Amino acid sequence: MHIALPPLGSADHHTILLAPAYIPFIKRTEKVIKNIKQWTNSRTTTLQGSFESTDWDNLFAPSSSISEQVDMVSSYISFCVDNIIPTKKVAIFLNNQLWKTKDLKEILNKRKQHSSLALNQKRRRLIER
Repeated sequence: MHIALPPLGSADHHTILLAPAYIPFIKRTEKVIKNIKQWTNSRTTTLQGSFESTDWDNLFAPSSSISEQVDMVSSYISFCVDNIIPTKKVAIFLNNQLWKTKDLKEILNKRKQHSSLALNQKRRRLIER
């Protein structure tokens, strides 16, 4: 796609604005924001401790049907998890590979830096000859 514009100043050539028709994938799609629980060994131990100290008989006593008991137990577990395990908001872009962790990305970036440094050193040696 191009748009013809008037000439700049006293130039005898017309200016043309060239705009690409292709929109990159990253700009066409929106990022997804998810809440992720950060499970650690210490938090898991704290959660287990809260479940061990719970008086489960008092939780089951007021309910009469099995569906009420299931709802009560699952809501109590969700309550404990929400209070003990911290959550973190994460933006997920659709062009990211999910298998690449932060540590792996750091290793790949270091490798890329070292290879580009080695390539630049080879070029300098060739130029100096």
